[in-house]
Amino acid sequence: MVEAEGRKTKDNPPSLKLRRSMKASVYEESKKTKVRHSETDSTFQLFFVTLYNYLTISNFLSVESSFHPINNTDTPLKIDIGLIKEVLKTGHSVELPATGYSMFPTLRPGDRVVVKPIDKGEYPKPGSVVVYDNSGVLVMHRLIKIIAGTEDKPIFITRGDSGIEKDKPWHMQQLAGTALTYNRDDKEHSIRSYIPSVCRYKYNQRLLWLHNRIRS
Repeated sequence: MVEAEGRKTKDNPPSLKLRRSMKASVYEESKKTKVRHSETDSTFQLFFVTLYNYLTISNFLSVESSFHPINNTDTPLKIDIGLIKEVLKTGHSVELPATGYSMFPTLRPGDRVVVKPIDKGEYPKPGSVVVYDNSGVLVMHRLIKIIAGTEDKPIFITRGDSGIEKDKPWHMQQLAGTALTYNRDDKEHSIRSYIPSVCRYKYNQRLLWLHNRIRS
């Protein structure tokens, strides 16, 4: 009789109080795990949402661009730089084609970029996209810093949005104008002014690598 009662007691399920305590312990452990991974999950979510939007909206770019090698360098524009400068000096804006992938994903090959002249005595603001003459080649990159040079002549530091490193410093006399808007697929878009962070550069480079893998 005693043995039977002992077995009955052993086989009884946990009490209601014990079950509640076990559930509370499991819940707290699950909650701690979610907190530890929340920051990592949000980072990955932002990356993949942006990637999805890019692939959906761009429709894998145009057929023509698929025949060109994908990298983060620019193809020199075969245009009369002297003529472009003269037009800008008159106070008129010009439209230039974007080439290469150094400004990816902000600008892509085939985009038509509207460049406006700089007023005399004024400087472009850091974060804006500028066009300058680099030994006879027009370069369209983002201005990230202005430092004081000798005789109060500023020195400009630029870099492509997906560039591995900064451009060589250049001077005011090389400046041609600033990029305001671009036209893509018959739609006009404003060029946002900002200075990318280190993480943003790495993100853009990774996005360009994924674009290269998809197109190859």
